[in-house]
Amino acid sequence: MFKTYDRYPLWRIIVDDIFQANKTVILLLLALVIVGVSTIWVTHLTRLVINEKNQLQIEYQALQNEALNLRLEDSALSDRTRIEGIARRLGMQSMQDDQEVLIIE
Repeated sequence: MFKTYDRYPLWRIIVDDIFQANKTVILLLLALVIVGVSTIWVTHLTRLVINEKNQLQIEYQALQNEALNLRLEDSALSDRTRIEGIARRLGMQSMQDDQEVLIIE
């Protein structure tokens, strides 16, 4: 068939063999590559979403702390003894019953 001085390229034999006899193997190999790449992509997207979730949880906790501090500040500023102390410094007095005027419409 071949003469001793003829050289038939090995890569040509391999390519012909793969494309003629092993089409199923090529399809399975292609499917395997697609599944592998999609798995890596989904894992990457999942890690991005988890990272974003963690950042949002940190922001949420910071907002919760700020809200708690604002509630504490509000209760401290609206304390009755504080308001009465400021009124005394301004020379204000508590209203007596005879000074009260009711307006009825």
